[in-house]
Amino acid sequence: MTEPVERKEHIRISSSEMTLMIRVFDGRDGDFHIIYSPSLNISGYGSNFKEAEELFKSSIEAFALDIRELSSKKRNAALAQLGWHKEKLKQKNFSHAFIDKEGVLQNLGLDLQEVNESELELTV
Repeated sequence: MTEPVERKEHIRISSSEMTLMIRVFDGRDGDFHIIYSPSLNISGYGSNFKEAEELFKSSIEAFALDIRELSSKKRNAALAQLGWHKEKLKQKNFSHAFIDKEGVLQNLGLDLQEVNESELELTV
């Protein structure tokens, strides 16, 4: 039996689009459903999963637009503030790790009930 391959979070930025591979967590917090990406510090919420997902995707699109409009220097600084670093051999790739060496999730900061983890890959 082969072990599942853990895909590394990354952002790829070109002149026309941004591709993101990020981990997202979702769950209920009181009366609201929340979807959260710790590596981007972006969330979406709503009375149900669909509403939370729509707001989350809208927030991701706004983030991508804002990041792509920045100069290269300001983009690098903004992503570095979120914990991303530029991959040495790939000028337009950024990667991020928010699970430490012991496998402990870092920077979640939410007290969600019944948290689900998933990967999200999208191009904006």
